[in-house]
Amino acid sequence: MIFDVYNPVLTKDGVWAPSSVPVKREWAEIRDKIMASEEVATKVAAFRNGDADAKKSLPCVCFMGTTDSKRRADKMKPTNLVMIDIDHIERDVREVFEEIKNTSESIMPENWWFVNMMIAYITQSGKGLRLVFVAQPGYSTILENINGIAQALELERFGDIDRACKDFSRLSFLVPVSELLWENAQLFAALEPAWVSTDLLKNEVVSEEGKKEPKKLIIEQYLIDI
Repeated sequence: MIFDVYNPVLTKDGVWAPSSVPVKREWAEIRDKIMASEEVATKVAAFRNGDADAKKSLPCVCFMGTTDSKRRADKMKPTNLVMIDIDHIERDVREVFEEIKNTSESIMPENWWFVNMMIAYITQSGKGLRLVFVAQPGYSTILENINGIAQALELERFGDIDRACKDFSRLSFLVPVSELLWENAQLFAALEPAWVSTDLLKNEVVSEEGKKEPKKLIIEQYLIDI
């Protein structure tokens, strides 16, 4: 599966920021070349040691949307993936990950984890966990997916759920490959980006009463046989 990668660039003000236009990269290339690079490891270590600017110079990936032009929420084509960030985890993040996986296997439908969970890794702070999973039937927006899965897996017992991850253009800073806790090779091979009409990507619709209301984004579902 191909993702949009945004490399860090220096603005005219001398500040690091993601590039405006992405580069397309296979996940294996992101993992083996970018995440495995000494540069990413050095920058994440610097950030964890108090250098706040080091984070801004990290490459980013967009898990939930893709585009051939500048990154804008209303122009992104959904990838059919959703991202949950659990922040401010006070325990060992690797232990928390294993507990979440075990919880999934005990309370979710059989094999749910193995046919839905795409990627999991420790975030750049060292105190967060990022989960990337297949958008679930019955939820029509990213935020509904986040709230539904967070509740089902009881994720708020571990830390704070970042509900700002609610649009297709949300970026994720990449971390060293040593922080990667889970990747699902079979899902990468089986899942293709969902198609959503341009009309469905409008931010607002006009109700029968003439009021502007948020537009729910309908994500096409895929049945994956693994």
